[in-house]
Amino acid sequence: GSPRPSVVWYRDSQLLDSEMESEASTSEVEASNVVASLGQETQMTTSTPWTTTPGPLFGGEPYNTLTLGPLTRSHLQTVLTCAALNSNLTHPTTVGLTLDMNLVPLSVEIRPPETLALRAGREYVVECLALGARPVPTITWWSGDQRVLSATLTVSEDKNVTTS
Repeated sequence: GSPRPSVVWYRDSQLLDSEMESEASTSEVEASNVVASLGQETQMTTSTPWTTTPGPLFGGEPYNTLTLGPLTRSHLQTVLTCAALNSNLTHPTTVGLTLDMNLVPLSVEIRPPETLALRAGREYVVECLALGARPVPTITWWSGDQRVLSATLTVSEDKNVTTS
């Protein structure tokens, strides 16, 4: 476009990166205009250390590369927005992405039956709880080298606790 657009990255209305690799610098005035134009269009919940790294030239087109990391659980569902603005007379063109992550369980615990004195011939309920895993984990039970097939799996409404 003409004039050449500024390409910037946001988390909420917070500017993360306005330094374009394809040019020496980006005007802070243009970047603040994008913030005002973005308004409440994006929803993000965490702050993070973001950095930029030079990338390949995109046929001479303006570009800005955002490098994330290291990521933590707090970045789950963070929405990032890339905005391109080339005039104070138009709204920026934006595209957003939501960070989705695979997460190991925070903890796994076995809950024994309420009574500790077990008797032969009776059935008892033993539960395994996995907390904080994403996606929902698979829980399998084994008796020696034999897999127990009659176990049931339940998942909490928020999908944070898996019980078998």
